[in-house]
Amino acid sequence: MKKPVHLELTVEDATYDGSPHGATVSAQDVEPEDYEVTYRGANGTEYGPTGEAPTDAGSYTAEVKLVNPNMTGSQTTTYTISPAEQVIKGKTNYAATYGNAGIAFENTAKTPVSYEVVPNKDGSPSPISIQGSYASIVSAGKARVVAHAAASRNYAAAKDVELTVDISPAPLLVIVNDAERFEEEKKPSVYVEPDKPCFDGGCCRKLFVLGRCHITCGRIRKLTLDNDTFENTRKSRFFERWTSRVLY
Repeated sequence: MKKPVHLELTVEDATYDGSPHGATVSAQDVEPEDYEVTYRGANGTEYGPTGEAPTDAGSYTAEVKLVNPNMTGSQTTTYTISPAEQVIKGKTNYAATYGNAGIAFENTAKTPVSYEVVPNKDGSPSPISIQGSYASIVSAGKARVVAHAAASRNYAAAKDVELTVDISPAPLLVIVNDAERFEEEKKPSVYVEPDKPCFDGGCCRKLFVLGRCHITCGRIRKLTLDNDTFENTRKSRFFERWTSRVLY
């Protein structure tokens, strides 16, 4: 005659942490070799049957059953391993200069991070286009980018993080050579100050210039001073008066 034994199977719900989560068994006058615990997936989770406790998030059943031929008894219970929370890490401000290489976003999370350009609040066009985690620069200006980290089996979706991208206009290079004196100036004078960026990728600057100089602007092929357009070369030009003009 088999001896009936009362088995107590204890298991708690858990959150995914990379470690297995299984049941504990307690019973009087029973040795560990007298029983075995079997785990199976439940409610759509595919797992087992196996004696190895599960690690991944999902729903499971744990069953303890006596294997000693002189004893009888079993117990089954269900439990859940929930996905863990995750956050997107890394800097939220990126900067580059028009005409230079693009931007490689470096944000990380437990699941892959994707990036999406969202409209600027002022309606201005975005100065970048994104493919994967790389942003190509198409103009100067500011962009808003949202970083996403989607849910997986073991991690819940992360809260979106907004990134800001500031693309500066191409640098303006003004080289001034000794030139003819003008209005008591021993050398020509140049002063450059930033202006609003051009959304078509231009280089906008207020240029105050006197004397002979040559001007280049990043990779722009042509420059315009007022309505006077000329090739972006290293040929010098002579400005006979102080002038405030916009360089594109």
